[in-house]
Amino acid sequence: MASTRWRLNFSAGNGPTYLGIATLQMAATAGGPDLCTGGTASASTVDSAPYAAAMAFDGNAATYWSTSIAGGLVGWLEYLFPSPVTVAEYSVQSIHIGGAYAPQAWTLESWDGAVWVVADTRTNQVAWGVGQTRTYTVTASSGGGGSTTASQLILLGIPTQIAQNIIYALPARASLITTSAPCEIGQTLTGPWTPTTNLFVAGSFIRCTTGSALVTCKARKV
Repeated sequence: MASTRWRLNFSAGNGPTYLGIATLQMAATAGGPDLCTGGTASASTVDSAPYAAAMAFDGNAATYWSTSIAGGLVGWLEYLFPSPVTVAEYSVQSIHIGGAYAPQAWTLESWDGAVWVVADTRTNQVAWGVGQTRTYTVTASSGGGGSTTASQLILLGIPTQIAQNIIYALPARASLITTSAPCEIGQTLTGPWTPTTNLFVAGSFIRCTTGSALVTCKARKV
């Protein structure tokens, strides 16, 4: 899924006090150029000005973004792009003073205009070296974006963003963008759908309408 807003949302770290990221890069293709230029960086927490969010995108391994000690081992680091981009691969570099400050668990997320959609999930990222770079591929199996030609999907629910966690509300009915026919939670939706039909799947999410509001629905292939 193309979006102007992408972020890493951290849920655990390797150290006792704070997280630090020397460099975060994102690419549209495997081995492609870094997309994180010309945009704006932000973060949920920053230790102080020398450790601002922008330090993770300046291409300098000697500088880094850091959460505050009060912020601890959770938080998010976001990049706002000038125009929508699709991320197929991203890399994270630990800071130059120690791998113990590297994150251990996170999700890569994109903003769809209503909710944050998880594109990739990583856990148990331990034993980082000093200044080590690890590269991750965003794939459909790990929640990556893309279109589907699956013949059937089952609608499971509409996610609501609450305090960094996605929960699933279950409205009685919803309507797909690509059809005027209503569908109910648990109903099997028969395709096939192709990239030309506006039914886009981001991992296990599909774009739906409920009333006049555009939302993102949870679904799975069958």
